[in-house]
Amino acid sequence: PFRSAIAAGLPAVMVSNTRVPGLTRLPASLSRSAVNGVLRRDLGFSGLVLPDSLSAGAVTAAGFGLEKAAVRALAVGDDMVLFGSAPDGLSATTRSVVHAVVSAVRAGHLPRARLESAVGHVLEVQHIELCDPH
Repeated sequence: PFRSAIAAGLPAVMVSNTRVPGLTRLPASLSRSAVNGVLRRDLGFSGLVLPDSLSAGAVTAAGFGLEKAAVRALAVGDDMVLFGSAPDGLSATTRSVVHAVVSAVRAGHLPRARLESAVGHVLEVQHIELCDPH
């Protein structure tokens, strides 16, 4: 069904936090094998990829705090990060995640080109072009 959906122009895929035996020991949303290997390379998906909530128990059980999970998700090919937060802690949580991503880029652990690609996927789904192609 995924091949058919992708061939029909599926704009986005949410990757589960489930572990897939034989593919990865990590939640699929944090697995390079799942996101870049199966979804992007094997199935040829070039649209928006987002993980299920990085606040999920499966993510923390795999040893990832939210900030580390966000950086990992972006590094393996997810284009956005999703997470839950208490309403009064949302802005502090968001600032913490943004700080972790910026720090990872500055330290060379997360290539800027990966973020530029992610932004491209987000804008494409919204039908926004930054440059006139002509």
